[in-house]
Amino acid sequence: MDRSAALFVSVLTLASSACLTSAPSYAATESLSAANSSSAETQQDGITEAPQRISVKGPEGDVPLGNPVELTVTLAPGELLGELEVVQSSTAGFSPSQGGGPARIVREDGLTKTIQIVPAQIGPLDVLIFAVYADRAFARQIVHLNVVACAKGLKRFYLNQGFPGPRR
Repeated sequence: MDRSAALFVSVLTLASSACLTSAPSYAATESLSAANSSSAETQQDGITEAPQRISVKGPEGDVPLGNPVELTVTLAPGELLGELEVVQSSTAGFSPSQGGGPARIVREDGLTKTIQIVPAQIGPLDVLIFAVYADRAFARQIVHLNVVACAKGLKRFYLNQGFPGPRR
């Protein structure tokens, strides 16, 4: 494994452990937000956690399930290793298989990027957005969304206890 791949694996491990150890408690959203806004850099396993290098603004109010949502991400100057990444929380914590991977960037204006995600579950949802800088700094923020079921734009919905629907 080359050096940058090893660094990326270390960062993913750090991201997972940091997020899982501070798993969201929706009764304590303010404390998680306060932790997100800390500007102190800390070092762990040769990687510097630098939360001040990223800021994220999400939508106000509820967001509809399955419809694209735009988040505005502002990064500090510096060379990124890889891409801006996004991971949605699931009932088991943060999981790359639950709406995770490279961010879908729909607009860019210098260091400000507008990314688009599609919420994958109903209810309170935390979305982790992170980037790794070439100087081994790891920047992450968590955005809290409330996802609601919405029939707007729905073409067809069929529920039959998990059995296939009628063929048309």
